[in-house]
Amino acid sequence: MTSNSDTDRIMFGLKTDATNEQILGNIYADKLVELLRKNPAEGIRKIRPFYGEALDKSYEGKEISRGYAEALTGGPFEAIPWAVYNAVGLVYPELNREMKDLALIELLKIFDRYRYDIVQLSHTAGIREPLLLSDISIAEPFYWPGLDEGKEILKEYHDFPILKTALIDDNGLFFHSGVNWDFKEIVDEGRDTLKIARHRAVNSDFVVAYSLLRSDFCDYGEDYIGIANSAFLDRTLRGIVAMRFSEAETEDDIKKGKERLHQLLPKSLHERIEPMRLEDGWTSRKKFEHRF
Repeated sequence: MTSNSDTDRIMFGLKTDATNEQILGNIYADKLVELLRKNPAEGIRKIRPFYGEALDKSYEGKEISRGYAEALTGGPFEAIPWAVYNAVGLVYPELNREMKDLALIELLKIFDRYRYDIVQLSHTAGIREPLLLSDISIAEPFYWPGLDEGKEILKEYHDFPILKTALIDDNGLFFHSGVNWDFKEIVDEGRDTLKIARHRAVNSDFVVAYSLLRSDFCDYGEDYIGIANSAFLDRTLRGIVAMRFSEAETEDDIKKGKERLHQLLPKSLHERIEPMRLEDGWTSRKKFEHRF
């Protein structure tokens, strides 16, 4: 039987490991962002080496090897993978289509090492950038994490003012780890009662934003549009449009796709869908079918 002191020691060790991996992930992420901006081609070539080096380093001095630990759990703890993926995501909108596709190949080669359900839960579920996550889902639909995070948030927050205070900063962007976690009081004017919300971290900005925009999930999509960061909202809509039309081959496919988005998305976004659909520069699944 495990004593309380043993349990405390184990839990402290797990928390320490998680913190150390977060720090290590951020170090490698910063290096990768700098390299991607300085020399995109070289930075892309370093995605997998940096990923592997950071994970190897996280096991230095431990009694268990990385290979054995990942064999037991199905893959690494999320901190380092998410840091690396979001480093790519930070620069991804700045890349041209050729560089984006090369970066996608590097990420897909990481994902392909794991079971698809592990990828969905522990890898792509933490990718924040809409253009990157949507392109990953186009290249390999099995790696789309789904909208579960957004659904769970909407179950918890039934009033938009409370949700806004808890999840979204003054720039219209979602909070992440490291923000001020103190309670913050706000007034729900509709009910004239004092409510309390606290900031909480979002794992995937794209997943949560897409969920907030969907009329079949909630009825305050227009409220979110009113306070969302305009550049982020634009990339979110581009990601949604790309996923909807990437495999559309006929006029009927396009018609049904537009009708579906008109059903799902707030009316104020409808006129922006067609111009985005007609833009060049989208990726396609065919580009990645022979990556193995």
